Amino acid sequence: MAEIPRFTEQALVVEEPAGENLIFRISAERIDTTNAVDFRAVVENSLDNEFRNYILDFSKVGLIDSSGFSVLIMLAKKMPPEKNIFLTSLNKDILKVFTMMRLDSLFRIFSSTEEVLADNSY
Repeated sequence: MAEIPRFTEQALVVEEPAGENLIFRISAERIDTTNAVDFRAVVENSLDNEFRNYILDFSKVGLIDSSGFSVLIMLAKKMPPEKNIFLTSLNKDILKVFTMMRLDSLFRIFSSTEEVLADNSY
């Protein structure tokens, strides 16, 4: 079993549900210059694991600044072609920025983690 990474200062909780999914339940209120590098390291280091689907749950995140968006874009570009990255539970303001920046075409966005787990189209 692959080692599950942990985000510094308890800002990210990682769960391993059954199957090929690794869920990152982010408990930081913000993804910004103070934690974007650590956030990137945790997710990036997990890409070598056996998981096929990486689900980032943003239900507790109220703000993503430009450094946070940069990390997400970089992660999407580094994602191996046989793996998937899904974003869930974005608040309406963050979702609006994703849409304005056309990042909704780069990521599959779901309203909840449960919705991703129920979707078999990936």
